[in-house]
Amino acid sequence: MRMIPNNSSHSLINLPVMTPLNTSLAPPRPDQPVPVHRINGMDSRTLFAGAKEVLILHHGEPYRLRETRQGKLILTK
Repeated sequence: MRMIPNNSSHSLINLPVMTPLNTSLAPPRPDQPVPVHRINGMDSRTLFAGAKEVLILHHGEPYRLRETRQGKLILTK
């Protein structure tokens, strides 16, 4: 777990530390644990870094991720 500051109450919140999915083409060896599918994660405050909008390039196409006044996220192409 990683501790992230919580701006609303000046306390810390727990976020799981996430690791990428094992992309190896070789099957796991019998003496190794089977990899668990995990999703990469990021706190939105880190992603936005104080801005209200970020540009995401996906397969060469630009997408805009915007935070509304109500704190919701909108993704548009």
